[in-house]
Amino acid sequence: MENRKFTPPRSRVTTINAATSERPLLIREARELLGIHTRKTINLHLKTLGLFGMSSLTWEDFKRLLALREWLRIRPGNRMFSRRKFVQCEQRGITPEQLLNHFGIDLNQKLQECQEVMSNDQLPMTNGERSQ
Repeated sequence: MENRKFTPPRSRVTTINAATSERPLLIREARELLGIHTRKTINLHLKTLGLFGMSSLTWEDFKRLLALREWLRIRPGNRMFSRRKFVQCEQRGITPEQLLNHFGIDLNQKLQECQEVMSNDQLPMTNGERSQ
């Protein structure tokens, strides 16, 4: 293995816990972190982002999922803030951070909060049980 000098990422997100940030996030954990109660909703989100069928997510995948969730919360029911529009913006080269910053939402801060919840093992419980 080569010895390379560590270069910190340019993102403002700091790694809370190396084990947590490197470990894939189970779909159920992502669903609980995002406060999504039904499988139908998470599956729609995953299909929109091309992630459906995966058993786990990287933190980058989760960040996109988080961005979609925040996008949909800006103005619920408004066609301008649909899953389709979110994907169109991504296809035009607009990053989720740029998209949400325009509305005063700091995606990196929200991601960091989710990573802290995972590193502190404070995941919200669903149906009275902690997912494995």
